Amino acid sequence: NCHLYDFIEYVSMLRVSKPKQKIITEEQLAGWKLLERFLDLLDKSGDAIVADRREQHGLRELDRRTYFGLFLFGLFNPVVASMRALCSATRLERVQQTFEREGPIAISGFSDAQQDLESLKTRNYAQAFSYITPLTNAEFGENRDVVAFPESFEIDGEPQTVIIHRPVTPAALPQGAERNVPSIHYSNARSLESFASSDCNSSFIAGPLFDWEDERIGASTAPIRISPTEWLLPYHGKKDQHLGYTQSFMILQDDAGSYPKIKHRCPERLFIADQPWEQPKRFPVPCVFTTGAFIDGSDLVMSYGAADEICGLARVDLQSLVARVRRYDALGQVL
Repeated sequence: NCHLYDFIEYVSMLRVSKPKQKIITEEQLAGWKLLERFLDLLDKSGDAIVADRREQHGLRELDRRTYFGLFLFGLFNPVVASMRALCSATRLERVQQTFEREGPIAISGFSDAQQDLESLKTRNYAQAFSYITPLTNAEFGENRDVVAFPESFEIDGEPQTVIIHRPVTPAALPQGAERNVPSIHYSNARSLESFASSDCNSSFIAGPLFDWEDERIGASTAPIRISPTEWLLPYHGKKDQHLGYTQSFMILQDDAGSYPKIKHRCPERLFIADQPWEQPKRFPVPCVFTTGAFIDGSDLVMSYGAADEICGLARVDLQSLVARVRRYDALGQVL
């Protein structure tokens, strides 16, 4: 049920801001008998279903029965075209009777994501954010640039979460390292809580290869799926205080039963501090550092920090960028 919660939260964030819908009437709705059967089965399951951690954090207003039932009800009825419309349908008497509720349900009550956004608007940060777990083990030294793949991978015969991280002292890791400079590593674990424990496995991915990476490299944002078997990984390198940070990209290839492998690595300094607002001021190092990325139509849009003082947005044609990276092999040599 954890995966179902994840999917519901994702749909909530995508659909919650749809334009205002027309009023839904009871005559437009169907699937009542199937819904009642589902709710009956859910009631009979009782304690046989282990509660997800999100049911225990105290933020959700709805119980499992109402939460899952409403989501299924929305799938039964195409007229319920958004999360807002689904919540609007709960004003109908028959819906309230079916779910044994008094009064309609607000969007903030149905979606944790929306509740968090409302808390952010009012600067109630304690309510908006909740601590989950550390993702690195302090016993092995400082560790930064931690990002997670948005999909799980089958490793050792079972699905596992994979993160990318950059230990400052790779040799301190239980598996050691090929080069003891800050480099990019994988870690995999069966649960988020296991990443900071001895159950976590770590593996070297890549170290500095090019002149502008001489001091360190690390992942910048989470990998982005660009084909059924490939990922685009934005990453950064630093040479020294004078050259500062450079952003570039590599393409990872899925490898059945293991971690994705580097297929292409661009040796070029594709994104550097070249605008006036990106130049050093209080901090002496030239720096652009991407922190988030998403695909918008045909473009890759990246948020980034500049000179450790300013936030910016950069946009690039995704197809052209990927073609540029594909010019090189895993070691940055021209193909």
